[in-house]
Order: sequence, then C-alpha cells, then structure tokens
Amino acid sequence: MARYIYPGTATAYFLPAVASLSSVTRLEIAAYTALITVPASTSEEGLREMSGFEKSSSETDAADVSSRFQKTIPGLTSGGSAQAVFTSSSTSKTKYNALAPDTTGYVLICPEGDATGRTYEVYPVRVSARNRANPTRAGDVATFTVMFAITEEPYQGGTLPAT
Repeated sequence: MARYIYPGTATAYFLPAVASLSSVTRLEIAAYTALITVPASTSEEGLREMSGFEKSSSETDAADVSSRFQKTIPGLTSGGSAQAVFTSSSTSKTKYNALAPDTTGYVLICPEGDATGRTYEVYPVRVSARNRANPTRAGDVATFTVMFAITEEPYQGGTLPAT
C-alpha cells in the first residue's frame, strides 16, 4: 500500500463482542457501530479526533553495582487515556446512544481502511464518560466527547479477514 493519510482512509468501529482479539471475524465486524463513516455525511455524527488508543510501558530501575550506568528494563504496560470527539447531529444519535457510560465493547481501528489483508488494532473498552461540549464561540460546531477505559491488553497488528 502506498503512503496515505487517515482522513478518507481509516475506519474505526465499536463492536459489542469479539471472541478472539487476534482473529476478529467479519460476522463480529458486521455488528458494528461505525465511529468513522467513509464518506462522512453532514447529517451524521462525525468523528473529529481519537486519542489515547495506545499501549505504553513504564520503565523499572535495574541498576546494579557492576556499573555506574543506571540501567532500566521494561516495566508494566497500560493503555492510554483513550477518548473520541464527535460532531453532534440534530437528526442522528446513533453514536451518542451506542456509547453510553458503562457500555462495554471493543474499539476496532483499521488505519489503512477496512479491506481484506489490511491491519487492525482492537481495544477492549468500557465507556467511562460521555459529555456534550458547551458552546464557547459563535460558529463552533456542536460536539460530544466519549472517554474509554481500556480494560484488557489490546491486540495490535491483526490482519482483516476476507469480506
């Protein structure tokens, strides 16, 4: 695949169930709520940004008396502070309703688009909060933010199955 940019290429879904993070099925993907709609419609809630869908690691001190160098080793891993910001719609509440607080599921991110053989990452999540933004300036588009707790270790580097 050639170089690409995320807008117009990437897709992301909220899935209610996934049996195996390393082999998401087309049947599981078919039960989705689209987080990114390609092409986006102005009458739908659109994804403005996603952040924190990542795995990070702390470092643990591993110094010993054999050296003055302060060695470290990889420590505990954790998920980021995951959230998504959506534009609001006066006619569609699909994403807003699907992502109610305490809802559990899986965020499937397909950075190269949803096509056979492309890569994906899947994050087991629980919606921790959902907030509408207060208007701050004239002309601002209405938005809402969904915050996610990443509840288990995500799977990164999956390959999408045939359609």
